[in-house]
Amino acid sequence: HLDLTELKLTELRIETGASSMELMLPANAGFTQVRIESGASSMNIRVPDGVAARIRASGGASDISVDASRFPRVGDVYQSPDYETAANKVEIKAEIGAGAIRVR
Repeated sequence: HLDLTELKLTELRIETGASSMELMLPANAGFTQVRIESGASSMNIRVPDGVAARIRASGGASDISVDASRFPRVGDVYQSPDYETAANKVEIKAEIGAGAIRVR
C-alpha cells in the first residue's frame, strides 16, 4: 500500500513481478510521470479528485479497467477532458503481463 497523496513527486517508476499493490497518487504535485512494468500482479491506482490523468495501458493476458466516466477513451489512451490545461495531472504508462490494473 503506497499513499503518495501529500508528496511533490515528479516521476515514479514501479517494476514488479507477482504482487498486489494499492497506489494513491499525489494530489498537488503539478505534473507527475508514472511508469509501471509488472508481471503477474494486481494493481489498483487511485487518482485523487481534482487531478487530471492520461493513461496508456497495454499487456498480454491482462485485465485493464479504467474509470471511463473520469477518463474517457481518446484513441488508444484514456484522458481527462481537462488534461492539457490542468494544474495537477499525471501521465500513467503501464505495461502489464498476466495481471490486472484498475485506475479510478
